[in-house]
Amino acid sequence: MWTYSNAPATVTRDEVRLLVGDTDSTDQLVSDEEITWALAQGPAMLAASRIAEAIAGRYSRRADKEVGQLSVKASQRAKAYLAIARRLQLRADISAGSPYAGGISI
Repeated sequence: MWTYSNAPATVTRDEVRLLVGDTDSTDQLVSDEEITWALAQGPAMLAASRIAEAIAGRYSRRADKEVGQLSVKASQRAKAYLAIARRLQLRADISAGSPYAGGISI
């Protein structure tokens, strides 16, 4: 089942959908049940990170295709969702008070 009520401030499932960009009913990416599972693992930001990783996994299984001048690059979509997952994970860590130090190398 897929639902989006455009109420991310009050419906946690909608918050997760908004964070990963799954708000278009004509291009559904994950089910309500998958979001419910991710929310059972932790707060919305962390759940959204897990959902973005799952979407990336789906796209990584698809091949890039070209027919004439038309091309579909599933690998680019997978990379984009992995970047979203990393950004959401970082935001979840920061909001949870986990220490973060950017730009440090040993």
